Amino acid sequence: MVERGRLSGENTQSLDGIRCQLSSLRRENRFLKFGLILCFIMASLPYFFGFQPNVIRAKRVVTERVEFVRDGETILSIACNLVSDRLDILDEDGSRLVFLGKALLGGMVGIYNNKGSIVASMSVTPNGGMVDVADRYEQVVAVMSANREGGTVIIKNNDEKPVAGMVVTQDSGAVTVCNYDGTPVIGMSVGRYGGGLKISNNDGKTAAVVSTTRDGGAVVVCDKEGKPIAEIDATPLSGKIELKTPLGRTVWSAP
Repeated sequence: MVERGRLSGENTQSLDGIRCQLSSLRRENRFLKFGLILCFIMASLPYFFGFQPNVIRAKRVVTERVEFVRDGETILSIACNLVSDRLDILDEDGSRLVFLGKALLGGMVGIYNNKGSIVASMSVTPNGGMVDVADRYEQVVAVMSANREGGTVIIKNNDEKPVAGMVVTQDSGAVTVCNYDGTPVIGMSVGRYGGGLKISNNDGKTAAVVSTTRDGGAVVVCDKEGKPIAEIDATPLSGKIELKTPLGRTVWSAP
């Protein structure tokens, strides 16, 4: 009986100790919560009174829009485009000024006018880069790009048909001028022995050719179908003139 009473007293003392410890933990927990709330309030007070940090450092920022403000007014902003994988730089009214995006072979940059039309862009091609210039209706009127030999420049009319072009070739370069339909009518190029000039009619048929040869120069005149009917060539000793029919038969020559 005495032993049982002693054990009962020890159990009672243990329960009282546990109750005291639990009560102490509850008080500490209340103090901790109160301290955290107080720290949060103290840390937030500067922002409630208009405080803005000068520098924000972060390894990653996730957002859909960034605004740049001067005197409390938004002057520019950068926003995700809603329909394509690119960023738009917007003015104070939200109108698009520039876009930055990606294409199949790399990056892309475009410029808008005040009507929201793309008037210039830069992109990547398999040979290098390309620049497009458009009119106010977004019709491309000039293209500058890289090719395998060097550079290329193409000028177009308002119907986007090429009317002039310059290109680097294996020999050197070439210049082409086209009519209103985009048909080449004048071509200047460099050949094996020097320069050459080709003139065509509006149907694209050759009308005359001036070129350089090993012995000097040569001139060929064609009929309206592009068939040679007269030739003047330099020879090692003198010159040569030959007149032909449209079928290619010589009818007169000298010497």
